[in-house]
Amino acid sequence: MKDEIRTNLKMIEEHIPRFNDLSLRFIDKKKIRKLTSVWRWYVSHGYFKEGHPKPEGIASNPPIGWLHAQLKGQTVPLARDIGRCIAPYIESSIMTEHAARRIMNRLGSITGYVTREAALEDQQAHRDSEDKKTKDSLRAAKTRVDRKAEREAEHQKFVEKQGPKLAKARLKQKALERKQREEEDALLKDAVRTKAKTAYTKMKRAMHERRK
Repeated sequence: MKDEIRTNLKMIEEHIPRFNDLSLRFIDKKKIRKLTSVWRWYVSHGYFKEGHPKPEGIASNPPIGWLHAQLKGQTVPLARDIGRCIAPYIESSIMTEHAARRIMNRLGSITGYVTREAALEDQQAHRDSEDKKTKDSLRAAKTRVDRKAEREAEHQKFVEKQGPKLAKARLKQKALERKQREEEDALLKDAVRTKAKTAYTKMKRAMHERRK
């Protein structure tokens, strides 16, 4: 199985120079060469070399059998995809694009192996996280309702206890404000009368001066 993997990797490398222009829109030759090195090292040693890309998160080291299946192709054989990418005459641009993307995905899959157990644990962790968010949201909503009820109860107690005193103070304040307005109105009226009297005196004096 390891020899078959090495044969398929060699087949990819040997045909890269012949890939047609359309396929190279979706193929990164430099990345392919890097990934084939990663594959060869892992297949030979069973672990990832320092400095090479490696599984992250819930991904783990892939079994050789799984890698073999990914590389040779589970639905479309690797040789057929390479054939589309090196064909001088392109029958279908969509099919060529898909073939090129599949080749890249095959090689990139070496860091994407996830066991069923890890996948189930991750799904459960996601569900637990969502459940916690829902519970936290409900708890926060209940807390807001409880606090509102507490504030309303405290306000009611305050009104019942301080209401009569506040009402009396308000009536006293209103009486004081009314008295102040009356005083201000009286002063304004006095000022108007004084001004009118002064103006009348000046007018009378001016008429007297004209008669002379």
